[in-house]
Order: sequence, then structure tokens, then C-alpha cells
Amino acid sequence: MSYLFDRVVVVEKRLNENTVSLTTKGSPQLCQLCEQFAAETLFYLKENETRIEIIDTLHQACLKFHSLKLECTKLVDYYAALFFAQIDSLSPEEFCVSASLCEEVTYIRLPGHEHACTLCHEVVDEIRTGLEDPEMEERI
Repeated sequence: MSYLFDRVVVVEKRLNENTVSLTTKGSPQLCQLCEQFAAETLFYLKENETRIEIIDTLHQACLKFHSLKLECTKLVDYYAALFFAQIDSLSPEEFCVSASLCEEVTYIRLPGHEHACTLCHEVVDEIRTGLEDPEMEERI
């Protein structure tokens, strides 16, 4: 729970929509840079030519393990496939959040209210609901 209190939670109501954005204070420039570099890196790693070059380099390294080169090659083939499967399913945003360079943003759709108290109560209820989620508890 201390993680929750250490962060500054910003609640902003968009005027055109009835959406509340819950984000934690962070560095938007660092996040944007991370997402840009991650996008370029993931694009490069998803190219077939790059993958072949990486696997060939690892196979060449396996040749240096004379008595273990067959086992090494099998490990490279097995784990390279898993690595590239992870790369295929990863987005720049997910990567930067997992590297703690960006903060996750949660959007909550709320009905429009004239009274701030009603809106505040609904936001608090949404936060409580989120905190009951076991995944959220692990992150905190």
C-alpha cells in the first residue's frame, strides 16, 4: 500500500467527454523517448533478415563450444523461437511500462454529473474496485 501513497494520483476530467484519466506523476519525455526507441527496436527485431542474422551469430558462437555445439545449437533454436514470439506480442507501450519508464494509464468512463461529490464517490469506488484486483495488488 505504501506504493500507492508514494505516488501522486492525478485525476483530470475531460470537458468534451465524460472520461476520467487516472495516471501517476512521471516523466512524459522519458516515456515518449522510450516508446520511440522501443518501436524502432521492435520493428528491427521483427524483420526476418534481422532474426536470421541473430540466430546465425548465436550458431557461430556455439561452434566455439566444441563438445557442446550440438546442445548449444538446440538451445539457441529453442529459445530464439520463444524470444521472437515474445517480441511479436510486445508493444512499445507495454515494454516501457514493464521497464518502469512509463506509467500505466487507466481511463474510466463515468456518466456526467452536476455535483462534484457524486463524481468523486464514483472515482473512489472505481479505485477501490481496481485495488481488489489481485494483479493490481501485486503491482502495488
